[in-house]
Amino acid sequence: MTAAAGILVAGVTAAVVLPLLNEPAQDDGPRPAASSPSVPPVPDASEATERSRVVSSGDIDGKEWSVTLTFHPEVPDDFPSADTAVGDTADRDADGGSGFGGGSRPEDLSLLCRRVFIGGVQVDHQAGRWAGCSVVDGEADSVQGAGLHSLSGKGLSGTRIFVGNPASGTVTARLTLDGGAVRTAQVVTLPGTSYRAFALPVAEGETIASVDTFDGQGNRLTHEAYWD
Repeated sequence: MTAAAGILVAGVTAAVVLPLLNEPAQDDGPRPAASSPSVPPVPDASEATERSRVVSSGDIDGKEWSVTLTFHPEVPDDFPSADTAVGDTADRDADGGSGFGGGSRPEDLSLLCRRVFIGGVQVDHQAGRWAGCSVVDGEADSVQGAGLHSLSGKGLSGTRIFVGNPASGTVTARLTLDGGAVRTAQVVTLPGTSYRAFALPVAEGETIASVDTFDGQGNRLTHEAYWD
């Protein structure tokens, strides 16, 4: 590769220099130094645009399901104004939960959306476009929790999807059903943020015995046995 490059450069040099040898020498004085055009810095796309990632998807009870996390660097203008207000009205999100975790209004308002689909229908779609979204404090906020999601009965019946937002360092999750059947999932992190999640399906009529999470070495981090 180096030899070939050397031959190419030599050929180009000869093509440029040899014609000049046949013409009278000219002294036009020093030539001005070439200046590079000014190029404005390109903003980091990861900081300027929303990011989205599918946590998991599959089929259960003959229905396709999926869970997606989406991060908006700034709270969209059409997000309900009460959720970005200061004071008591700030402690709500589009799901009726706590947008600010019960604390003060963050300085760097962003939005984290968790969207669960079962059979092509979004869970809690009746709440509008921002169902499943919560106000968060930038890219590195801490969001932890878990819940069962279904199209009816507030996750208590029918086809359900268990979604967990585990602590940092969690790599896998295991869901054990009554009767001994086990389902496992990898924890997925939304690129450029601290937000992570896993998702596991629960068929109609199935009952959860326990949900456990593990680190990369297989050490159990949490054990929950109160899910129905």
